[in-house]
Amino acid sequence: MEECWPCPVFASFTLAFALQLRKKYGKTSVRVRKTCQVTKNLSQGKKNLSQVTKNVSQGKENLSQVTKNLSQGKKNLSQVKKNLSHGKKNLS
Repeated sequence: MEECWPCPVFASFTLAFALQLRKKYGKTSVRVRKTCQVTKNLSQGKKNLSQVTKNVSQGKENLSQVTKNLSQGKKNLSQVKKNLSHGKKNLS
């Protein structure tokens, strides 16, 4: 993950808190890390890619089902043609 520059935090502190900061850090202001926009975009991109992958997988399953249905439809049509041919022979 990409490191970001620390961002200054501006706030009004009580004197006691400022003194605690000075004692701990040697200064009365601190910096905090902020998540980079690039990192946020990357995270969102990964989520989007995951969803697209799921959609593609679902699409493949749907295509497979459509192919099976088409094959069954062809078999049914073939049977109907045979039955029609037998029906014509019986009429003659």
